[in-house]
Amino acid sequence: MTRVDISAFDPLASPRSQASPPAPATTHTHTKHAFTGASGGGGADQQRQISFMQQQGFTFGLIKAFYTYKHQFPKRCWVLDNSSSMAINGSHRIRVTGPSGDIENIPVTRWEELQNCVAQQSQMASVMQLPTRFALLNNPGPNIGPQYFSIGENGPAGLAHEIQIARKVITQTRPYGATTLSHELAQIRTFITAIAAPLRANR
Repeated sequence: MTRVDISAFDPLASPRSQASPPAPATTHTHTKHAFTGASGGGGADQQRQISFMQQQGFTFGLIKAFYTYKHQFPKRCWVLDNSSSMAINGSHRIRVTGPSGDIENIPVTRWEELQNCVAQQSQMASVMQLPTRFALLNNPGPNIGPQYFSIGENGPAGLAHEIQIARKVITQTRPYGATTLSHELAQIRTFITAIAAPLRANR
């Protein structure tokens, strides 16, 4: 499996640390044709997505499964625990180093590990056009940003602004407060219930 440093694609990385993406991997002919019927046609966007997933180490079978289920789950919701318990050490962040793509485990707090996960999921949501909503358990405060933010809910035209908000919120938020999980799950249930009809219609 090809190992790629996700910081090269990370939409949450600061502008100075943003690296140029590596050259697109060669997309094999059988991969190009495999998804044409399943997702309503090919096109430049789809080929860019396939190349991106190949660069991330996705196998042919996983890419095919992704396109099979992509439209069956048109909305994705993440509940992000930013309570004080997330400041505890005991997690790890994976970093790819060296030309051979060696993996290094770096000890971090639970919150720092979650920051890395959100960066990766934001990356997937933006490139793969997956509308994704993120909900923090505790409001980070008006000087940082909203408690609820999303990637891909406003189409390609809104991505730049959405990524700017997500970057600020996830990098500046610090863990505090209680773990109000049940409250946020109820909020998400209300959100999904309100849009249930169009979600079912578009399946």
